[in-house]
Amino acid sequence: MSEGSGGRPLGPWLTAATNLAPAVIGSAPILWLSTVPDATLAPQHVLGLAASAALLTIAVQLLGVVCVGWRWTCFLLAVAWLTFWSFHPLVLVVVLALSGWFALRARENLELIPVFAGAVALWIGVPPLAHELWAALEEVKHPLPSILEVGEAEPRNIYWIVLDGYGREDVLLSRYKAEPVLAAGLRERGFFVAAGGRADYAQTALAMASMLNVARVEELLDPLPATASRQPLRRLVRNNRVIPTLRSAGYRVETNRVEYSMLNLLPDSTHSALPRFTEFEHAMIRLTPLEWLGDLFASESGALSHSLRRAYLKQTFDYLAAAPKPTQPTFTFVHIISPHPPFVFNRDGTPRPAVIPYMKGDGSHWHAHHEHTGASYIEGYREMALWTGYRTLEVVDHLQNTDPEGIIVIHSDHGGGHSLDWDSRHQPDVIDRMAILNALFLPGQDESALRDDLTPIGSMRVVLNHVLSSNLGSGPLPSTFSTWFEPYHFIDVTSQLQPIESTEGHVPTVP
Repeated sequence: MSEGSGGRPLGPWLTAATNLAPAVIGSAPILWLSTVPDATLAPQHVLGLAASAALLTIAVQLLGVVCVGWRWTCFLLAVAWLTFWSFHPLVLVVVLALSGWFALRARENLELIPVFAGAVALWIGVPPLAHELWAALEEVKHPLPSILEVGEAEPRNIYWIVLDGYGREDVLLSRYKAEPVLAAGLRERGFFVAAGGRADYAQTALAMASMLNVARVEELLDPLPATASRQPLRRLVRNNRVIPTLRSAGYRVETNRVEYSMLNLLPDSTHSALPRFTEFEHAMIRLTPLEWLGDLFASESGALSHSLRRAYLKQTFDYLAAAPKPTQPTFTFVHIISPHPPFVFNRDGTPRPAVIPYMKGDGSHWHAHHEHTGASYIEGYREMALWTGYRTLEVVDHLQNTDPEGIIVIHSDHGGGHSLDWDSRHQPDVIDRMAILNALFLPGQDESALRDDLTPIGSMRVVLNHVLSSNLGSGPLPSTFSTWFEPYHFIDVTSQLQPIESTEGHVPTVP
């Protein structure tokens, strides 16, 4: 048993607190980041949590051998770790002030050291773990979706590309003064482009969970969750209907290393030479001095994270524009967070310098962080949309040359966010968010039956009906909006999403 001041033995609870506190404190950033509404504690994050705790615990034991005592080592390392992961002036002042006060008191009473460490461990560990337990209980309320029934399969390669935040051509013209080069280019290449394409939902997690299960979230989660947690949606994505249905028909699954941690589809293979930096890793970087140190040697804010994003986007498009044709029927799913913020490229591919640290917030979240910077959402979105359009057409040309019989679907999950207010259920310009690009290349199929108001769920139905002889129907689907903190409180906005005006007569420059 450990001893306190004057040789008095510490009680079992204080001894346990001293031993476990470094591990819990080392897990602090990962535990706390898991509590934000859009976060998911995915398996790779659990590994990061374990590694962080293990490294700090090992360091405590090693330093305890050479320092004044292992309790002081535990205390000092815990303070250093909290300071590193709390890179904000106010947080630093609080952490250092409390640590200094405890250090002075502990000179006379060593029992205060494990008390301090144990209190910090409880403060850090209990709320996030309670959050995860509650989310797990919410998940098990809903049964998993079953595999789809299919008929005689006609396997053909399927290339499914999601351009996060890419708006419909009439909205690009009217709201962003951006020529719809992608929609026009796809039509020239034989695509059906839905003139009234609509999003199923206003948020990526909702859109992907529904599309990959070929059903509305209201059908998949009954009753709907009463919280803001996206954990039930992550479960729907992870256990979706489409992937096992395609695998049962002989397909293999290939994806890119997605930047959104929720979209880990457990593929057979991934194509990226770069490490995957999701919203989780970027958030962790922002908690530390690493971002600040990178900015010392760069001309933009958040240089480290923005450079990683540019490299990732460029590498993803480069790979797709040169990828070999699959040797067996393959479902290639690619989710690219572009033209969604942050806006890191100009239309010609040159870097677009950032004016704030890295953040993926859209709509009112973006405006709140850029309020005094002079940055223009419209200009940044327009440049990013044009660059994304040019690069996507390069990919299409390659796919059509190497696999002319392959099916290609290119759509967005939602539109832009210039007019979006995440805190309001009333959206005066909801068409900005809900009107999307939705295009299909279906060699040999009559496109006359395709709807002009196609949504992503509808696109998945069309493709599965085509290649697997499914009978999923082709009727109209609603488009619903929900706020950030009430993601499951849906408002039907379908009637507000009619095409603004015909773009006929406007001939954009098509590469």
